[in-house]
Amino acid sequence: MATYSDLRFVDEERQKFRRCSSRLLSLVPETGGEHRQELNSVLDELNSLDYSISDLVDQDPNRLLSKACVLVPLQDELLVTKVCQLIVIITHQKVTLSKSTVETLLEYIIAATKHSQPWALPETLRALGAVVYENGTKCNKFLDRLLSRRPEGLLLYLSGSSDTNIKRAALQCIGNLCMRCNDGSVIDTDYLKVSLSVMLSVLQKPKPTGCEDYEHYRILLSALRGLQNVLAASKEVHHDQLGALLAAMKGYMLYGLPGIGTAIHVPSTLYPSSFFQYDIGASPPAKSTAAAMDQGVSLRPGGGGSKPGSTPKASSKKSKKKKSKSRQGDREEQGAAQDGDSYGGDKTAGTPSTTTPSATGAQEGEHSASLEVPSLWPAWGRVSSSESEYSDTEGGQAAKMRSATSKIRQAALACLHATVKNTEKRVVFGYWSAFIPDAPPGKGHPHAQTLFTSMLKDPAPKVRVGSVVVLGSFLDGSKQFLAAADDRIQNRPAFTPFSSILASTIKEIHRCLLLALVAETFSTTITQLIKCLSILVQNVPYHKLSEGLLTRIIKAIKPFFTHKDNNVRTACLTCMGAILANNPPLPEITSILQTADLPMTSASQQGGGSSWRPRSEADQVLDWRKGTRSEADDVKNQVKDEGTDRNVEPSLNALNIQDSSPRQGTSADVSGGLGAGKVHDSGAEMDVEEKAAGGADDGVIPWVVKWCGNVVLDDEEAATDGSHTDRSQSSSSHEALPVKLEALQVLTQLVKGYFPTIRHILNHLCGIIISCLQDKDGSIKLHGLKVLEEFGKGMLHYGKSDQPSPDAPPDVLLESEEVVAIWTKLLSGPLPGILQQQENSLLQASGCDCISTIGPQALQLLKNDKQILCITLLLGLSNDEDYRVKASAVRALGVYVLYPCLREDVMFVADSANAILDSLKDNSVNVRMRAAWSLGNLSDALIANKEAGDTAFMDEFADMLLHKLLEAATKGAGDHDKVKSNAVRAVGMLIEYAGPQALAKPGFQTLLENAIQALVKNITTGAVKVRWNACYAIGNVYRNTHLDLGGAPWSAEVYRALTGVIRDCKNFKVRINGALALSIPDRRCCYGDTEQFCMIWGSLTHALEVIDQIADVSELKYRDTLRDQICMTMIHLCTMIASEDLLSLQKIIRNKEEMLTKNIVRYREAKLRQLGTDYVLDLDSASSHLKELHTSMDTAHTDTISIVVCLQEIFNRFTNSPCVTNRQSIDFP
Repeated sequence: MATYSDLRFVDEERQKFRRCSSRLLSLVPETGGEHRQELNSVLDELNSLDYSISDLVDQDPNRLLSKACVLVPLQDELLVTKVCQLIVIITHQKVTLSKSTVETLLEYIIAATKHSQPWALPETLRALGAVVYENGTKCNKFLDRLLSRRPEGLLLYLSGSSDTNIKRAALQCIGNLCMRCNDGSVIDTDYLKVSLSVMLSVLQKPKPTGCEDYEHYRILLSALRGLQNVLAASKEVHHDQLGALLAAMKGYMLYGLPGIGTAIHVPSTLYPSSFFQYDIGASPPAKSTAAAMDQGVSLRPGGGGSKPGSTPKASSKKSKKKKSKSRQGDREEQGAAQDGDSYGGDKTAGTPSTTTPSATGAQEGEHSASLEVPSLWPAWGRVSSSESEYSDTEGGQAAKMRSATSKIRQAALACLHATVKNTEKRVVFGYWSAFIPDAPPGKGHPHAQTLFTSMLKDPAPKVRVGSVVVLGSFLDGSKQFLAAADDRIQNRPAFTPFSSILASTIKEIHRCLLLALVAETFSTTITQLIKCLSILVQNVPYHKLSEGLLTRIIKAIKPFFTHKDNNVRTACLTCMGAILANNPPLPEITSILQTADLPMTSASQQGGGSSWRPRSEADQVLDWRKGTRSEADDVKNQVKDEGTDRNVEPSLNALNIQDSSPRQGTSADVSGGLGAGKVHDSGAEMDVEEKAAGGADDGVIPWVVKWCGNVVLDDEEAATDGSHTDRSQSSSSHEALPVKLEALQVLTQLVKGYFPTIRHILNHLCGIIISCLQDKDGSIKLHGLKVLEEFGKGMLHYGKSDQPSPDAPPDVLLESEEVVAIWTKLLSGPLPGILQQQENSLLQASGCDCISTIGPQALQLLKNDKQILCITLLLGLSNDEDYRVKASAVRALGVYVLYPCLREDVMFVADSANAILDSLKDNSVNVRMRAAWSLGNLSDALIANKEAGDTAFMDEFADMLLHKLLEAATKGAGDHDKVKSNAVRAVGMLIEYAGPQALAKPGFQTLLENAIQALVKNITTGAVKVRWNACYAIGNVYRNTHLDLGGAPWSAEVYRALTGVIRDCKNFKVRINGALALSIPDRRCCYGDTEQFCMIWGSLTHALEVIDQIADVSELKYRDTLRDQICMTMIHLCTMIASEDLLSLQKIIRNKEEMLTKNIVRYREAKLRQLGTDYVLDLDSASSHLKELHTSMDTAHTDTISIVVCLQEIFNRFTNSPCVTNRQSIDFP
């Protein structure tokens, strides 16, 4: 609470500012000593005020600063410097400068800079940097004067100054100019490129002779922070200089590390590895080995050894401890812990807290509070660690140097992160080998200088965090490239295939990340490491790699399940969820999940135990850091408190990538870990979840379910067990909400991918779900519903039925009674209440998704009141005002309408149809999309009843309702693409369902023609999915035998549309469905006259001719299917050839017999393999028809006989029927 004296001081300062401002504004430009003395006094008073007081600047800053520039002549350099100080102070108070004020100030400052003596230049440049900060686009008039190359701009000229203070201030000005304005605008790209080149040239040049190390560090830091601003301003500006930028960042990300030193030589560029390139353009010119060595950085894949010219430190003495840290040092470490997740942001503004501006050394020793903060504010305006905070002793100076180099590494990693994030993934992949090793270091081979060098050996925690985040940006989105990795090759070829190189790289990433995790003690870095593992897991094709990698990850994160930091525990669960989400499900994970206890790392010892073990690589990493601790010493006390009590002694035996077999051994960490407690015997203690579920299951509860259940459930529930539960071994008594939500997501992935594993603990899981649905927190309920949705899908997939899932083992299949019992428990519990909870629409929508997974058999066996409850709730919620609830409810009705027990109920189908019709009129495209999908399902149900011969249903289903449904579907066929794809499907089936009575209704023929026109339009244009669904819908139309397919006015247009897509469409799935539709009509008259019939033959023949011309490689997998479908359609048409068609067909197949025969042979062989028979029925039918046609023909018609013989040769050659004549007798006229 502020005291009276504090309030009085604040009031006095405000009064002083108002008085001084008024005095300054009242002055007029004059010459003379008295006027100068008054002006000097006013400026001194203004500059001496305590600007840490909030809202001290309550006057218009634009008038004040503009007036000061008018009053002070450029010749008076002392007053000019004081005006510059005032500009810096005022602009730092987060005031907004108008464009006119910015231009006035810049005009004055630029002129002052040109006329100033060298001693005044730093002050004028500080003012220039303060004015242009986040005002770059307001300076467009001056950009040429500041950044042009010819003539050389002022800042470019000063950036080459030999005076380190001037050079550093000029670089800061350039960086501030490149920052985004508050409205998101940035300066022109050309100026950004110039700024990028300036920063890179500073980074590429060696330290000037005579320049002190510390001053050089500050210049490098200013250049790197300016580079951050440039990269944050534009995502494309660095593309032309990507190689040079990456080369610089690779050098500076390890700058000053022991064994590497600061005497580095940055190469002019870095070239991508030929192994990792993905069509990124022409390869760069090759460089000789000698040239690469001269550059000091190896350009070969995997980096190289230490750089020539480096000066490794060989001192074995331990670093001296620093003196007491400044408050800013503490804030920096806390900032790293808080901002680790948001690495790579744009900017933050500092807060002034000093009372007197410093006239010496702008931004002395400044450093950002987190990696992503390109802080270019002057040092006087924020709490900073300057050289005054370090003692003059040798140890103090060494600490200052270490701090400076660590900030350089931190800034370099921030730039690298921005570069990787803003570059196309396929381009970045070409540079992987420069930053990520592809094999562990061997004996006699030095460690490659990569990101893992920083991650494992950098003593600064924030730098280690940065290296982990950069690695995550490399890995993120790399799934399509890593998919080529494969180490399952048994017979190794003489060369190393790219798949093996990728697999080796992936293994090395695993090895190093796990090594870093074992050695790490800083909680923020631990969190980022585990998050990086999650990203890695999401992108690696583990099904192509040898087993063991995921097992080691689980064992490595095991000690952190009990970490006291919520972020660490949340990250562990996220990683576990990523492992479980890996598709396809892996046997390795299945075997791990089937254990009751959490897998332990081998050779781990409890805290008090003593045992000898060989020194591991983790120990060497820790020794390296301890030998040169620097920033780690700065946060020593904090790190002690933040780490877990675990030993690092689960040495890397259990994590060794080289050994793929999991090792056995005792394990226990200090916390005991999950599963370090007791394994419950039957009849002994029963877990709280079993109690909630109403009984224990027969199977052993997997450790993942135990852990997540303990995290989710509260102590009150645990108390109902009547037994003592040691929550310290699993989670805190009241777990943080993010941890609970992640635990539920883990359960969701477990149920989704590994349902057989939890098959025997369904009641246990049901109890956990019910507990979540009863929770007071809405987010817990929502995630519990997500678990329930996957739970329901799993029971539906593995339920015993007439057609069980082919991938389900018999012992996993569920009896219908089991499923009914679980759903009865859920529907008798909190689920109906959630569905009626109108204040939370998200829960209602998720509840609808859940009850849509009940399944036909379970719903039929549920008690009548439960069935009515589900149906009534869904019909009611389909009229809800919230679009999410409405969409989910109408989708659930679309699921239910296909259930045999409901699709035969005319009343339910009619009610569902009316709900769907209402939803199709909704304003939300999401609702209309779900309604169109449900309309397609309802149409399927109508067809199923028709095919089943349910005449009672067909008589009772109103033709008027059918008319409304077809009208709505036709309208939907012209809606959004997401609606069209299902609307056209419904149109085809509704027309197929229409009987003669409905077709005879007034107005139905007009509606029918409109519907067909809508299908034709969607066949020829639109999204690919819509087009192939429209083709399929036409096939359904052709199945209605009550339509005059050959004589209808729309018939010719439909055939032209189908033949057009078969000939010309680039998408093979559209062509497949078009060919399929042409094979549906079963009578010759349906295909129209001879000209139309032969047009269809011609399109099919042309499609076979060009089938190998593939525009998109992704279509290659559909080529054989397309060939088979075209051949099937041609064989079908062959069974309908009439004698009057033969002469026209002769022109189509002339000179194409060999091509047709080859494709028919391929089709026949594929069919024989598929059917396992020695003949193909449709080919025999075609052959028989041709034989009959040949027999019935007059021998005088030699032209028609020759074409029949040719067709017999094509379609009869490998059938059981004999050929009428041999190929030699065929002679076309």
